[in-house]
Amino acid sequence: MLFGNPIRAIGRSVTGTYQSRTKDYCALGDPICQFGGTNILAHLSYGNQADDAAGFVAGKV
Repeated sequence: MLFGNPIRAIGRSVTGTYQSRTKDYCALGDPICQFGGTNILAHLSYGNQADDAAGFVAGKV
């Protein structure tokens, strides 16, 4: 699980062996993971994805 992953801001993503086992969230406007993002509060919103993230992880077990 990646929340606000900074490599996204430079156009990169998880590849290779871990790509299918990784879920990468970036909230709209989050300047940490979105190039040009301006809403720092978006970086604090990842709790909203907790259910989806838990479901993803449970599906991998």
